[in-house]
Amino acid sequence: MGKKLYHGAAYYPELWDEKVINEDIEMMKQTGINAVRIGEFACPTWSRKKASLIYPSLLL
Repeated sequence: MGKKLYHGAAYYPELWDEKVINEDIEMMKQTGINAVRIGEFACPTWSRKKASLIYPSLLL
């Protein structure tokens, strides 16, 4: 992982509408968040391709 500092948070996009998600992502970028944990409960049923189609803007 090198010497990069990871600053992140858990995020549950299924709780919010698309406008709020996009605002949240912009705030994450502005504050330097570079790692976001999402879908830990749904992860076994998702593929990366499917997740990127559902939440393309979450790929920071």
